[in-house]
Amino acid sequence: MDEVLGYSKSWKSFESHLERDNTYKGRRMYIMYHGTTRTAALIIKKHGFQRSRDGMLGPGVYISRSFQKAKAYPKDLPSYEQKAVLKLRVRVGKVKKIDRQGHPLQKTWHQHGYDTAWVPPNCGMVPSGLEEDCVWDPSRIKCYTICCAVPNIDSRGQWVFWESELCEQEGAEKKRTG
Repeated sequence: MDEVLGYSKSWKSFESHLERDNTYKGRRMYIMYHGTTRTAALIIKKHGFQRSRDGMLGPGVYISRSFQKAKAYPKDLPSYEQKAVLKLRVRVGKVKKIDRQGHPLQKTWHQHGYDTAWVPPNCGMVPSGLEEDCVWDPSRIKCYTICCAVPNIDSRGQWVFWESELCEQEGAEKKRTG
């Protein structure tokens, strides 16, 4: 049976997978993440997100409560780029749980009055088993900070991330000097 999250016991399941931002108590505001390049992160921080044209859940902004999932993106990083993860505050609004491929609302959830589509962890839709969200309206997402990354040669090609305003400042300095 399809349930509207927030008006049923399924909402508790959704909340249990999210880090709640207590500053916005009662407003369904959550900390989530978006993986991208450092260049794109700086543009997003300055101008905000733009909705993608398509994806597993149709058009929207793809984010996750899982830092592990976000830091895996982008998959094909250009050699001249650096990875970054945006830490976000997200007002999820009315949420639709999409827990299987071929779900009748998989790509049309927004047309049925939902603000966010949520793929729960380990439901078989995402190869990593990690949860994923798609937010229709980019104005529901505010960038909190940017976590930058550098390759750590000592740990078999893994990326090391740190949360810092320095990442943003370095980008501004390069624009002025470069």
